[in-house]
Amino acid sequence: MEQITLINLLSKYNDHNVIACKNINPSKVVFIIEDNPHDEDLFGDIKDYLEEIMPSIEIAKEIIKEVMIKKEKQSNIETIVTKYKDQTTNLAINISGGTKVNSYNLYFAAQKHNIKTILVDMKDDKIYQMKNEQLECIDNIKHLYVEDIIKSTGGQIIVDSTKDFESKEYKGFLEYTHNNYFKWKIIKKILKTSGKVIYDPKNPLSIKIITYQISKNTVVDMVNFFEEMKKYNIITNYKRTAKNFMVSFSTQKYRNMLMISGNWLEALTFKTLGEINGIDNVRGGVRFIWDKKEITVENELDVVAVKHSNLICISCKDTHNYDVEALNELDVYAEQIGGEKVIKIFVTTQMPHKETTIRRAKEMGIHLIKYTGSMKKFKSELEQAIK
Repeated sequence: MEQITLINLLSKYNDHNVIACKNINPSKVVFIIEDNPHDEDLFGDIKDYLEEIMPSIEIAKEIIKEVMIKKEKQSNIETIVTKYKDQTTNLAINISGGTKVNSYNLYFAAQKHNIKTILVDMKDDKIYQMKNEQLECIDNIKHLYVEDIIKSTGGQIIVDSTKDFESKEYKGFLEYTHNNYFKWKIIKKILKTSGKVIYDPKNPLSIKIITYQISKNTVVDMVNFFEEMKKYNIITNYKRTAKNFMVSFSTQKYRNMLMISGNWLEALTFKTLGEINGIDNVRGGVRFIWDKKEITVENELDVVAVKHSNLICISCKDTHNYDVEALNELDVYAEQIGGEKVIKIFVTTQMPHKETTIRRAKEMGIHLIKYTGSMKKFKSELEQAIK
């Protein structure tokens, strides 16, 4: 059987085009692009990515002039279709991307010349194929992962915390915070309180915690907490005196896990999201660049996941001190790599002081979820946000 040539319409976000390529597995893919520098850059990005994941594929572009007259644009697109129809007997046309006008004109040309048409339905996780007025549905399609989506837009992941979040140390720590959430709330508040924790500049892995004015019950809880952390080698040792704790961490990473505000919430969100049916891929603590040519400009998302090739971006804040600016940051980062259909979630342990922040989150399509210590409730709310 002759190998397939696939024609795609270039888009700002080419996830549907990548899915078509992964599932159709063409020997040659042609992108129809418009005559402008922006489309040339987009084509360069998607070409680099496809050549990385499908080294044997041949990639070409066809340029249509930017004109106002629909009939002329249709003629340009139809000319491209007939050109490749004459070259192969196994041509497929993907109408999932591009502008509505270009998509319509490409579909019209495919129907006129009796060429198989493909439509990627990312919401329902299907690919539809149409030819000779017959419709065929492909289920169980190959999906995209987080890195696929970021790379297909010209971006790149610099570093992430996924392996850390998956480690037995993090899992042990999260088990404690889940089973003893209200005790953990008190302990983490102490760890964040200026004046309660003293750092040793000569030994960055050691801290002193002043126990003055801390209740006896809380001191007992802290002893139990440190014992649990020793089990997982998060801390190597601790010493209790009448006035303080001396705590030694095994690594800087584990010191950050306990001392940096919100790190535990990121790990918890990562873990919970990964337990939800339909989630294909989860990455935590993702630092990325939008453009490989501008490697000095880094951005960060706390948790990024994919469900049926649809991107989910999450920001986590263990505080009430956030406002519209924090929402804007999530909104900009998420839409830059995932487009308008990206799912945006803001996880917090406390609702913001300002009612306007809650109202603005709704206006921006951001799901605001408060973690209260109930894993069942937290998981259910995440499931509702991504369904």
